[in-house]
Amino acid sequence: MGHFWTTAALILSCILLGEACNSCVSREVCLKSDDINSVRCAPHLVCCEILHEYFTWDLTGNNNEPERSTTAEPIIPYPGFRTFRTEEGLSIPFGLSTDGLSNPNGLDATKYMTNEQSRPGQFPWVMALFDTDKYFAGGSLIRSDVVLTAAHKLRNKYANQIVVRAGEWDMGCQTESFSYDEREVYEITLHENFEFKTGANNVALLFLTRPFVLNNHIRIIPIPEPGNSYDGRRCTVAGWGKTKESDLDNSSILKKVELPMLRRDQCEEQLRRTRLGWNFKLPESFVCAGGEPGKDACLGDGGSPLFCAKGQSDRYEQVGIVTWGMGCGVGGVPATYTNVAMFNEWINEKMLPFVYRKGQATVSPVR
Repeated sequence: MGHFWTTAALILSCILLGEACNSCVSREVCLKSDDINSVRCAPHLVCCEILHEYFTWDLTGNNNEPERSTTAEPIIPYPGFRTFRTEEGLSIPFGLSTDGLSNPNGLDATKYMTNEQSRPGQFPWVMALFDTDKYFAGGSLIRSDVVLTAAHKLRNKYANQIVVRAGEWDMGCQTESFSYDEREVYEITLHENFEFKTGANNVALLFLTRPFVLNNHIRIIPIPEPGNSYDGRRCTVAGWGKTKESDLDNSSILKKVELPMLRRDQCEEQLRRTRLGWNFKLPESFVCAGGEPGKDACLGDGGSPLFCAKGQSDRYEQVGIVTWGMGCGVGGVPATYTNVAMFNEWINEKMLPFVYRKGQATVSPVR
């Protein structure tokens, strides 16, 4: 599952000096151009070495940083919006026994899949985000009415544009044994210190107008406590992005790939050997995974979850959010993910049904 997915982050996209340019793009979306090889592109394009990728660039020239919080017109779906509820109105206690529980054998034995594809319903917390019926990002269900994703995927997005789909597996098939469910978004909350250029603090929450009804193919994934280390572990990333960088389209079936987690010093050293250079500093909010040839997240996987087994092999917790990488599946080049554990307190604070500031709680209007 190769990888280069996102953020104002940097990807290696040009062939070496003297060869044809494979990334002729508009100057507006290029962070660093190769002026020599640009002569090989059409007159209005440049050969790009480092792209600003997957921030949904506005090519009209409005490339300001995204708003920190964007809401649609007020919608009051029901009292106590942020509580766990079924469609029948029954309360659901926090910490269900199925939180983070996968379906390792899948939920439909009649389907055929390759080694790069997940089984139907295998990872029931992986969400697909749509804008005007077009898939644009991944996410994860961390509460029945809250989705965790990457802030950079929400640039120039408004809450009332986004639809969250749960329980999806094959977007190109309507004959699955279980059906997906969809919810509209009421509010977008981006991290206040999200840095557009580096991808630091690249985390966001989507609050849904109604909670999903949890079942075998729609479940919540827990987030880890701060300070947990996953160095040396093998963890899984899943998403509907491209399988390899040269693909024209995203994968219709939810992909999966197992990757090694790297120490920060290992990751920083390996990334410094790329075009990022020896002065590159890995942001504190990142964890790294990958570096094995042909195994990676890729373009279109931004916002998707990276998760590690918790105790038993079929139960997981989310440790990362797909952020950016240099190419897809390049040997010796790991990819970066937002460190979810680092934002545990921020996430839980934002999910409170009241405003919390420095020990003082103030009841806020129902969202």
